[in-house]
Amino acid sequence: MAYVVPFRYPAARVDPLAETLHGVVVPDPFRWLEDPHSVETRAWVDAQNELTRSRLDGPARDEFVHELTERFDYARTLAAYVRGGRYFFTHNPGLLNQPLIYAAWHGRILMIPWLSGRFERRRGARTVSVLASRSRDGELVARWVSRFGMSVVRGSSSRGGAEALRALTAAVRAGQDVAVVPDGPRGPRERLQAGLVVLAAATGAPVIPLGFAAHPAKRFASWDRFLMPLPFARAAVVFGKAATVPRGAEREPARADLERALREATETADRLVGA
Repeated sequence: MAYVVPFRYPAARVDPLAETLHGVVVPDPFRWLEDPHSVETRAWVDAQNELTRSRLDGPARDEFVHELTERFDYARTLAAYVRGGRYFFTHNPGLLNQPLIYAAWHGRILMIPWLSGRFERRRGARTVSVLASRSRDGELVARWVSRFGMSVVRGSSSRGGAEALRALTAAVRAGQDVAVVPDGPRGPRERLQAGLVVLAAATGAPVIPLGFAAHPAKRFASWDRFLMPLPFARAAVVFGKAATVPRGAEREPARADLERALREATETADRLVGA
């Protein structure tokens, strides 16, 4: 979702500070914000909080709620599936909760578990399930997301990802929200793979593009240019418009549409933080 109201962020001092890490010069102009006891830092944080409250405690909140309602309250029918020799489907007239598929780029996922836990505690959002393989790396992912209250669906994403797709499909059909990284686990970076299209078409669940950005932040020299917010960074999360994929839809046009929507959500998040 792109919700933009013109306003000016409080100014932040930019220091000409840089250090060399593993032979790479890394600018760090906002390191002064890492000192939580600094008078200057606390004044900057207070100014940021005042700006946020001025937007969310005023008329903008009603417009924000109205836009969210328009995007999520619409009639939809999930794809039929077979159980015990019978066909089943679910229909939502628009006011009932239904499972959702959240999609975020691999390089932007570090803070997603924290955001999910915060939304669940503060806004009553449903628990989101994520895929984790049965490997050692998958176990690390499972432990990390579990710290923030997220559920874990176990399944291998290698060898075409058939097991992962079956696990995620079963989770959605059981009524669970799931989060996927459509350019993972090996890339190419920000190139949406067909697995998300197949999952959305098989379940009928809407896909919610999720863009995350932070500034200042460190970008690692990995295949996904992994983003790690620096202390006291300004962050933004953007929920794109829900999109469904009909069961009989052609895969490539559907894949391109979802990729475009996710890129737009991410680019909007970047603009909001000045990245």
